[in-house]
Amino acid sequence: MTHILHPGNYIIANKAHNLYLGRGLHEEDSLLPKDIVTLPGGVRAPIWKVERLHDGRYKLAVSKPPGREHFVADIKDKVYAILDPKGPVKPTEWTIKPVAGHEPHVYIVEAPSRKVWAVPQMKPYTQVIIETIIVLAEAQEEIPLPYSPTQLFTFYPAPRDNDEDNDEVKDD
Repeated sequence: MTHILHPGNYIIANKAHNLYLGRGLHEEDSLLPKDIVTLPGGVRAPIWKVERLHDGRYKLAVSKPPGREHFVADIKDKVYAILDPKGPVKPTEWTIKPVAGHEPHVYIVEAPSRKVWAVPQMKPYTQVIIETIIVLAEAQEEIPLPYSPTQLFTFYPAPRDNDEDNDEVKDD
């Protein structure tokens, strides 16, 4: 059974490396787009806002600092947070597909180019890239396609508004 991703607040981690995604800790002070990267252990995971559009695609926004959200976009096959809403880069409308055979919160995030998010390395501050989907073997009738774990992302439901420390969740 697959699960449609509902609008709401989430914490996103790469399935292969189990590292949370967010903006880097030390960024320069311009309004230029900021890299979306894997975060080191012990760093608070930012909250991601998921908006479902009328056509079934999604807009994603990442928080930093807490309470300030910035939509993300595909720029030259990399994922960036857009800080200047009046600038030339507009938020990407993503297709987010559940992955059969994985726990209910695992998804592939697809750009309009039909390429997908990926985290190619297991080290902190690796930028999320957009690459051609990798299928590790052919599907059989009752066995789902084994996608590369570097292209799978877990969307953990974020704490609710009335929970303590609701802006971020700490990776213990």
